[in-house]
Amino acid sequence: MMRSVTVFCVVLAITFSSAVFAQAFDQGGVSTLRPLKPDAGVLIDYLVGDSSLIGNVIDLKRLKFRFEPLEHPMLDTPIVEADSSGDTTIFEISNRIKKWLGQKDFSFIIPDPPSERLFSYIESFSMLDFNRVNGFFLGIGRTRYYNYGRYDEFGVKGGIGYGFEDKKGQNFIGAEYRIPLQSVTSGNNEPVHRMFRATPTLALGAEYHNITSTEDYWRAGRIENATYAFFAREDFRDYFKMKGWAAHLAYRPKRIMEGRVEFRSDEYFSKPQLVYRGRWGGNKVLPVNPEITEGRMNSFVGTFHYEDAFQEGVSTKDIFGDNVTINIMKGRAYMFQVEFGNQTKLDSSFIRYILDVRNFTPIIEGLNFDTRLRYEASSGAAPLQKLQYLGGPSSLPAYKNKVFAGNRMVLINTELRLNLALLSSIFGADDAQLLLKNDFGFLTTAAENSPFSGLGDFEFGKVIYNIGIGLGNTEGGELGVSWRTDISESPRFFIRWNRPF
Repeated sequence: MMRSVTVFCVVLAITFSSAVFAQAFDQGGVSTLRPLKPDAGVLIDYLVGDSSLIGNVIDLKRLKFRFEPLEHPMLDTPIVEADSSGDTTIFEISNRIKKWLGQKDFSFIIPDPPSERLFSYIESFSMLDFNRVNGFFLGIGRTRYYNYGRYDEFGVKGGIGYGFEDKKGQNFIGAEYRIPLQSVTSGNNEPVHRMFRATPTLALGAEYHNITSTEDYWRAGRIENATYAFFAREDFRDYFKMKGWAAHLAYRPKRIMEGRVEFRSDEYFSKPQLVYRGRWGGNKVLPVNPEITEGRMNSFVGTFHYEDAFQEGVSTKDIFGDNVTINIMKGRAYMFQVEFGNQTKLDSSFIRYILDVRNFTPIIEGLNFDTRLRYEASSGAAPLQKLQYLGGPSSLPAYKNKVFAGNRMVLINTELRLNLALLSSIFGADDAQLLLKNDFGFLTTAAENSPFSGLGDFEFGKVIYNIGIGLGNTEGGELGVSWRTDISESPRFFIRWNRPF
């Protein structure tokens, strides 16, 4: 019996390690590789970001690699690929699992770029959800591609699910083909990290979907919002049914950057509210799900997406001079999108602009100043679901959800994050932070088509401003209060699973 338990634990540990490798690569990796000779640390740095995280578990010196040129019919020169050999099997098991899932250690062709913070069309698929239109939702699938082919040149995605309250299924399916735009070479005089650099890629793809969707994914994550709805009877996302298809052409000059041109043809339907209560919340009921502008909409959409934000562990000294290790966030994430749409039923057109700029800036090690600027503008006969709203989580948390509406919106969120490990060892954790928040919003309505019209009405007296204080961590958990500054009112309590930006 004891032997069986031991074998089971070993298998579970190896499987978990393999899954971590696969998931880490699927996120795209953020490390810059600079070694001059191949070793296991190079590949692990590329896959999981830091080989020191598992250096105490795996003897990296026993992991050996052989390098052989592999011919690719679409490249005019050989490229070099590494695979594992030696007297360990952890990479073999990892590769078998990822091969079964359609994944590999790395690819020279760039798959879909990372989009953990910014979604341009449809948010990530969730296997579990609870909201006021579907009730409980169960599904299986994912919106990131499973990659196939010798160089991950072909990707597929899909999923199905069922809402138990509206008694309707949801589904989506998509595919993408990628074309390398330049050769990848590696000679004896080139540093090894060039072998892990992906070549610029052109991607063509299409998808079909019949799903419950929302424009509010940037306000609260799906699982986080489901928790609010179920336990506190708060739902911060408005829902509608979206049925249609889309096709895109994307250029990816590097793994963290993408320019995309897309055609979308979707039919929108309002979703009736079928759920009014979760399990807690006293006499509260879930807010009413609003009506939307229904009908088919065809749109040409251009999107630029850049995301290079990552966590990093650093060693520093606290105010007493003792050595401490803390986590900090670095980098940036940008998205700009313009949509030229037409409502076929009304034969009316609209334009919508979205700019989202996020910066994570260490002032000193342990003190971060993180900011987000979000600008949205809609002109023409914009549908209700594509207008602009302020108030609520990730927006102005001291105000009720979507209490302000218009078609020109400027939102600035700032967070000053102080790692408490710098102050005293009594706090223990290397990731506990004190948060000071300042959120600024401006909203107006303009009739002109220019995305900057209406901003001429800007006055400091029209700025909506709240302040906040709380505790949190680098990954995203937050607990605190926010105050309005325009009137005297009790502070609003907030608790978050995810960072507001």
